Amino acid sequence: MTPTFAHGSVAELLLARAEDDHPALLFGEESVSWRDFVAGARRRAAVLTALRRPGPWHRSEEHTSELQSRFGISYAV
Repeated sequence: MTPTFAHGSVAELLLARAEDDHPALLFGEESVSWRDFVAGARRRAAVLTALRRPGPWHRSEEHTSELQSRFGISYAV
C-alpha cells in the first residue's frame, strides 16, 4: 500500500505553513514560528540559487560518503 500525501514536495509542505504563527522549532525557552522558519528558508534558497553554477544540480559522492561516515548514516542508493 502506497501512502498518499496532500503535498508533493518539501517546498509545498513549507509553503503551506508560510502564514502559520505556531512554533516550528523549540529549543529550551526559545521558539521559531513557522512563518519565520519559512521566511528564512526562502532567503537561504534565494542566496543558494543566485550562487549556483550553470548545469545540473549535483552532489559529490565523496561529500556524501564523508557525511555518511561523520553522522553514521547508512542507506541504499
